[in-house]
Order: sequence, then structure tokens, then C-alpha cells
Amino acid sequence: DLAGKDAPREVRLRKAVRTVALSENGSHALVLHQRGAAVPATASEQQRIDASDGYTLVEVARGIAKLQLTPTEVRERDLLVTPDSSRVFMLLRNDSAQVRSVEMADLSSFQVQRIELAKPPTSLGLIPDAQRLFVGQQSEGGMITFLDAKSGEIVHAVSGFELSGRVRQ
Repeated sequence: DLAGKDAPREVRLRKAVRTVALSENGSHALVLHQRGAAVPATASEQQRIDASDGYTLVEVARGIAKLQLTPTEVRERDLLVTPDSSRVFMLLRNDSAQVRSVEMADLSSFQVQRIELAKPPTSLGLIPDAQRLFVGQQSEGGMITFLDAKSGEIVHAVSGFELSGRVRQ
């Protein structure tokens, strides 16, 4: 609260900030980081961290932060915070490195789970009433994978072939 009597809390981050996203209730922040230049294998741990992609989960009230390194950049458009601010989902995609997954972070425990996908992800969204997340995937006929929004487990994957096979004239 910038108008309050308490001084703002300082949070130490280990990487340069690219952008910040807040949960709807303001209890948590997701900090997306910039990746530094490549470093040699003999580089220090901090130099290797700086040269990696990643994000930091922050519990705003207590100033607790957890850095999570990723195999590729998380784009701003490729993240979703659940309406109850309990989880954040992020798409990870890098075609040349064969990275195609969804990362789910539990915002109460900061536990992170990676869910591998069959095809490269293109979009994600939430079906709140069903507690399902849907992930659009690049495929010749189209593909959608549905995940349980609480556990992150794959509930069902539907290909364009399956969808078209159910169309009747």
C-alpha cells in the first residue's frame, strides 16, 4: 500500500526484470526476466543464471521470492493466473530446442510442475466453471489439450481429426 504508513518492502531479484504481472487480488507477482548474453562453461553460477531464461514468483505481503529457470523464454501473452490467485500457468515453446510444455506454479507453496505436450503450444485459456485449462497446439488439423486447473494433469487431448470426425451433415 503506497499510501500506507509502512515503508515499501524490498525484494531481492537475481536477474534483470523484463515485466511484472500481478494476481487479481495483488497477493502474488510473477516477474519475467531478461536473459543475458551466453557465457562459457567456466562461468560463475550467477553468470550462468543471468544467461538463462526464467521468472520469479513473489509473495507480495511477506516479500518471499523464488527464482525458476526455464529452457526458453516465457512470453507475456503466454501466461494465465487463475481467478482465485492460487496458480499461474505459462506456455514454454522453442521449436529448435523441441521445448513444448506448460509450466504450472502453485502460488501458495511455489512448487512448479512442467507438463510436456505432444505439439508446440500456441494459446491457453481457462474454463472457470469446469476448472479446466485449455491449451491450443500447433497441428495440421488443430489440437487442444485440456488440463485440470488444480492438479495440472492432462484430462483429455483432442485432435482436429477427432473433432472433424464428429461433424454430421
